Amino acid sequence: MLEGPSRAGHLGGGPVERMERRTLSVAEAAQLLGISRAHAYDCVRNGELPSITLGRRVVVPRQAIEDLLARGSSDRSADVG
Repeated sequence: MLEGPSRAGHLGGGPVERMERRTLSVAEAAQLLGISRAHAYDCVRNGELPSITLGRRVVVPRQAIEDLLARGSSDRSADVG
């Protein structure tokens, strides 16, 4: 049985460099934040968690998670001092 060339790791004939995903699903973002998936969707809906809608898919930029966590830790340190 003959098989065609493997497409894994190729795009347009050349090797594809592994690129870190710049977005997360809402469920992945929830897991990173330690909250439930439902709560993460609530946060997206009310604007607490920045998101991008691509068709029917909602994704959360990694940078938004990092900014949110950094802002949260700096808010706490201001309260302590």
